[in-house]
Amino acid sequence: MVNDVRILETAQRRREQALGILDRTRLLHRWETVGSVELVGSVALDVMVKPDIDFAVFVDNLSPRQGFEVLLPLTDDPTVREIAYVDARSQPINGLYWKMLIIDDSEPWTIDTWMLTRDRDQDGEDEVRRAARLQAQAISSRPQDRTTIIRIKHEARERGQLAHGRWVYEAVIDHGVTSYEQYLAWMGDRDASRRSTWIPNPQA
Repeated sequence: MVNDVRILETAQRRREQALGILDRTRLLHRWETVGSVELVGSVALDVMVKPDIDFAVFVDNLSPRQGFEVLLPLTDDPTVREIAYVDARSQPINGLYWKMLIIDDSEPWTIDTWMLTRDRDQDGEDEVRRAARLQAQAISSRPQDRTTIIRIKHEARERGQLAHGRWVYEAVIDHGVTSYEQYLAWMGDRDASRRSTWIPNPQA
């Protein structure tokens, strides 16, 4: 049986640690020199389980050079152990991706950054900001649902399974799912690795 108090304490501790990493590395400030930055995912929504941080950088034109120039100073940081890059301009997402592995308090953290164009047809800057705002409002206004979301994500991680954020949020907030078993039943044949387009109803 998952102890809700313990996982909520862990979620809070992880979020404080994540914000500390961002403050120490000045990553958001660094990326703001090339575009508009939106913190997304579990850090932004305060539903942290895994030690990872996600954000998107919106620019007028995709530039690998600019991205590497942003990250270059961090190569002197001894806690930064790896920086990986993927040019995904030929893929459906049409963006540039950097993955950073950083050690904080003896624990490995992953920082995922997508550079995307502002005016893209899907997941453009306005759409991402609106979705992030509505998701944060929906979760913060429902404390019990927030606990359920964290519990489901925690149990999935304990079992070595994938529970992608937006799928969990939709299952809990829109469909009343209250357990990991119910979440699995609700998912059915859906591909958990596939992108979810769910945005909360602002009237809900």
